[in-house]
Amino acid sequence: MREVLDWNNKGIGNQITKLEINCHGLPGRLVLPNLSPSGVVDHTSVAEFGALLRPNLSAGARIELLACKVAAVEFELTEDARSGILHPIDPKQPAATYSPSILDEYWRVYDTAPITMDSTKGTAIMQTGVQAHRTRVSIAIARQYEWGPKGNGLRFCLNLAAASGGIVRASDVSQVELLNSDPRIAVDTIGNWEGHVWDFFPDGRVKYLGLNLPRSQGHIAFTGEHLASIGIRPMGSIDAQSPLRGQRLNRVPLAA
Repeated sequence: MREVLDWNNKGIGNQITKLEINCHGLPGRLVLPNLSPSGVVDHTSVAEFGALLRPNLSAGARIELLACKVAAVEFELTEDARSGILHPIDPKQPAATYSPSILDEYWRVYDTAPITMDSTKGTAIMQTGVQAHRTRVSIAIARQYEWGPKGNGLRFCLNLAAASGGIVRASDVSQVELLNSDPRIAVDTIGNWEGHVWDFFPDGRVKYLGLNLPRSQGHIAFTGEHLASIGIRPMGSIDAQSPLRGQRLNRVPLAA
């Protein structure tokens, strides 16, 4: 996990105004640093995790979850062999009780902008034709149900926002890292956002921000092999040349 303070707004008491959590992820899960029970933040531990962050965040702080698929919802549908009609795997699930904000800003996005990942470009592109139609039909069914907490990125992000008091920003697809030929320095290798991006608010509101959004990036120095080329984020610290260093001095540390 790497915390980054906003350059223009430190907040009262040197509290964090912008926190980046840069790690691997799955729908509704942060992998910190592995898939063991102690290394995953999921629906069972997100409230505790958010409560640990809360004392260190200023009012209105933004938490960027730079992790793959964390805002996506895992849902399973089955197709009737005769009619071709899709049904939920578990028809006993209760009907959804989504707020207007969630319906308009989260689920409805897939009606207008169903996407897929382009492996050659490493970013999300719009689906077309039969593929787009099938996605829209699947989402129309999925949003009728309140899916369980496991693998539910929508509820995970809202729960993290509520527990931490911060505004959680996250995406629904894999996040592609930039490559750098110089192993001594990288430019925030997580790069721009891929996929749909939302802000999740502590009061339960959701705001859709757009597709494949740009991100501001800082220079990050690290030592060792060039790990980004094999899909592993470089580990290291902020050096003297970094514009972030001054913001890291003499601040309240994260709770243990």
